[in-house]
Amino acid sequence: MKTTILIVEDEPILYERLRRFLTKENYLVSEFTKSYIEAIDSIEQNKPDLVLLDINLQGDKDGIDLGDKLFNKYKIPFIYVTDFGDEVTFKRALRTNPNIFEIKTKPHLDTNQLLRSIKTVLQQTKKSSSVPQEGIMAYVDYLDKLKTSSKNQITKVPISFKEIDIITTEAISKSNKIIEPLRTNYVRIETSDSKRYFFKSSLKTLLTILPDSFIRINESTIVNLKSKNFDGRINGSKLSINKHLIVIKDTYTKDVNFKIDNLFKS
Repeated sequence: MKTTILIVEDEPILYERLRRFLTKENYLVSEFTKSYIEAIDSIEQNKPDLVLLDINLQGDKDGIDLGDKLFNKYKIPFIYVTDFGDEVTFKRALRTNPNIFEIKTKPHLDTNQLLRSIKTVLQQTKKSSSVPQEGIMAYVDYLDKLKTSSKNQITKVPISFKEIDIITTEAISKSNKIIEPLRTNYVRIETSDSKRYFFKSSLKTLLTILPDSFIRINESTIVNLKSKNFDGRINGSKLSINKHLIVIKDTYTKDVNFKIDNLFKS
């Protein structure tokens, strides 16, 4: 699978130059992202492998604020690519633990040097990363119900990522009739063999540990595009997975299209 790079840069011309260069180098590049808020939204919908980060961004928060989030919350490697080379800015940025600090040289950014930095960081990340997770341990029921289980009853089971069809916060239903609303702070996991499990997490938090084949398509649902039960897309507005028709909300359409186009040749 191709490496995905998020460029957080408030200059459209520089973004486009980098996008074209990195695309030719066989990387996937996320859409133009010019602010802290847009970057967080992009990361939570489609976690990149690496972030190229300018310090000067649109909005109240700058790239150093984002760098702190990348290191402490998202655990995503990042490279500062910035005009700011003064000592005060450098020391402030250094506290966020960037992998590399690159200065934009005038009049042109040295893309070949940047490419070497990207390859270095990705190689270091690959070597230092632990054994990749194969799945998650999910509950067979709500925790309070499991407290009354017998000592020999299995309460938590391993679920491989490839076995997951859908992760949702929607109510439990049958034949389009609601049986039970899903409890707060739980998500429901629907597997390829039509079994149901529970996991204590928000969708946003869970998305940060899921493989790239998972994509959020509305406020309540994440789907696995590599599921064997992914039937296809309906008029661009819905996805069919294991005969479940799930609406793609407008705010997620671009990211869903981007993901599908890069996973499947059309």
